[in-house]
Amino acid sequence: MENKQKLGILLFGALFGAILTSGVWYSVNHEHTTQQASKTAVVQSTNTKTKELQKIIDRLEKENSQLKKGTSETPLLDLDNSATQLFQLYYNYDQSKITNKERQGKGVALADSPVLEQLFPLSADGMKSDFGFIKSQMNDCQIYVATQNGAQYEALAVVNYTTQAGSLEPSGMRYVWKVKYDGDKKLITEATEMGKLSTGLNSSE
Repeated sequence: MENKQKLGILLFGALFGAILTSGVWYSVNHEHTTQQASKTAVVQSTNTKTKELQKIIDRLEKENSQLKKGTSETPLLDLDNSATQLFQLYYNYDQSKITNKERQGKGVALADSPVLEQLFPLSADGMKSDFGFIKSQMNDCQIYVATQNGAQYEALAVVNYTTQAGSLEPSGMRYVWKVKYDGDKKLITEATEMGKLSTGLNSSE
């Protein structure tokens, strides 16, 4: 009788262990599957957004090729120049040689104060990445006018740039911004990141 009780206890223990192990495996596997599904959804969403951005850029590029051809409209030229110079100030950057406070000062003729504070936060001065100081360089900038309402313009800026942290290899990026321009003030009044179109150096994308 005592042996039967021991056997029963052993069988129950083995069965309970199997159930517990199965439950743990299911929990871990379910969590992994959920995480993978979440990552896949994020990638698919990003790819969809990138394709939509590219379609918009393609359409605006065709429209603007006629709009800018031989144009003598001062507001359009001012918008193009102001946006290009603002992004030059933003992307042509060596963190070891210039502060955001100095960059804000250089941008007063290009954009409103809130835009400059957004692009060049003073809180970032004195900071650096784990790999060292950040350097970047703008390689190209194309401005595409999207809408106009009187002296108010909205445009997309497509910027190609290269960035490097410390001694790491440089990497390239093609990025899209939405900008708003006040033709009366002759200033950029809003700059919003729309997302990347593609990566460049050291990338298979």
